[in-house]
Amino acid sequence: MQAFILFEEAIPDSASERVALASITGALQRCRIFPAEPRATLVHKATGYSAKLLRKADQCRAVLACSHLYWQVLTKSLLSVAFWYPVLLSVRLCFGILIVD
Repeated sequence: MQAFILFEEAIPDSASERVALASITGALQRCRIFPAEPRATLVHKATGYSAKLLRKADQCRAVLACSHLYWQVLTKSLLSVAFWYPVLLSVRLCFGILIVD
């Protein structure tokens, strides 16, 4: 959570936001100590901030990078709707970002 507080308060420009989100996403990808619910909150926050980046191309790349974070949440039930739904929403959001222009 501290990383998101720093992201909101200390990042001055959009290029730095993009780099910071890539770092946060990479850290979440490698970090496996969080329980499912707090991890889902962090992934959701990262996805939300990714969708708010300034450039459309940056938004799309960041949202797709965040969609990979959902793969680690529920490894037992690969066929359940609860597992696939956040991934599909991320991809749909990315297509929505691209189609708007």
